[in-house]
Amino acid sequence: MIVSIIAIVAVLSVIVVIHEYGHLLAAKSLGISVPEFSVGMGPKLGAYRGKDTEYTLRALPIGGFCRFDDDLEKLDEAGRPTSILSRGPWQKIFVSLAGPLMNFILAILLFAVLFSLIGVAADYEPVIGQVSAGSPAEEAGLLPGDRIVSINGQLLEGWSDLTPILQKETGERPLELVIDRQGQEIKLMLTPRFDETENRMLIGVVVDQTQVIKARFGLWEGIKMGISQTVNLIGLLIQTILQMVTGKASVSENLSGPVALVQTISQTASSGFSNTVFLTAFLSVNLGIMNLLPVPGLDGGKILLYLVEAVRGRPLDLEKEGWLNLAGYALLIVLMIALTFKDLAKVFG
Repeated sequence: MIVSIIAIVAVLSVIVVIHEYGHLLAAKSLGISVPEFSVGMGPKLGAYRGKDTEYTLRALPIGGFCRFDDDLEKLDEAGRPTSILSRGPWQKIFVSLAGPLMNFILAILLFAVLFSLIGVAADYEPVIGQVSAGSPAEEAGLLPGDRIVSINGQLLEGWSDLTPILQKETGERPLELVIDRQGQEIKLMLTPRFDETENRMLIGVVVDQTQVIKARFGLWEGIKMGISQTVNLIGLLIQTILQMVTGKASVSENLSGPVALVQTISQTASSGFSNTVFLTAFLSVNLGIMNLLPVPGLDGGKILLYLVEAVRGRPLDLEKEGWLNLAGYALLIVLMIALTFKDLAKVFG
């Protein structure tokens, strides 16, 4: 339970804080004032005063935020407006894009760590996890925990070697297995059976999935694989969104709310650290893409307004922009409530 709570807080905080940190870096690179950068929400627990920004820690560990300066008259040492509201549309777009871009960079780095340092499952050790009742394996005397060393003299380096060896057999004839049982080598005779449903030869064993063989790649190779994985996820998410918009995919089946998200993180955390790293990278990409949707209140909605501003040659009225963003926030809140009820309905039937 404690591990799940820590994982939920860590995963959600990392992907949101890194998103806001992207906005912070972009704003500071342009001389735009950010009076506060917060980790967490709610009541303030502590703060550190930097040169131009107060970095605060708040009570609710569910993300963070950047608070931009709303003083339209204030100028920096170079004579530039310190408020983002007084900057040109392209600078505003750059700051808005920086959050999602940082989410994509985070995903690339996490995937690179996964591929290069942690390692990914390449195969399983040839260790039996379960023996089916009445199967050839049970009749031959195989037991859970037995490691299959060889079949008819062919050594098994991994579980994936088992199927090709069995499929070479054209008939149900005895095979000689050498197994390692608690350090002792034992020879057994086993006759596989042809399964018409599976359309292949089977012996009736299931792999022990705790015995993972991991593959690790060089750092540069891991980075390239991280980029490829992130790009593929971006494409997949965009395709799914387009299918939902056009009605080719179910919205209710592809959208989940906070309850389902928390459940997913909790279940993934219990399945291992590497799976949690993968999920964090996936959610980071997800957050980046969702924020780029042209919905008022999201980064994509702001970018759309700034593009209109660039075409018109003058900014939108601040009051109207505020109302548009407020409508977008209200829409998102209603959507979150609806998705939460959907999630709860699944949980409680």
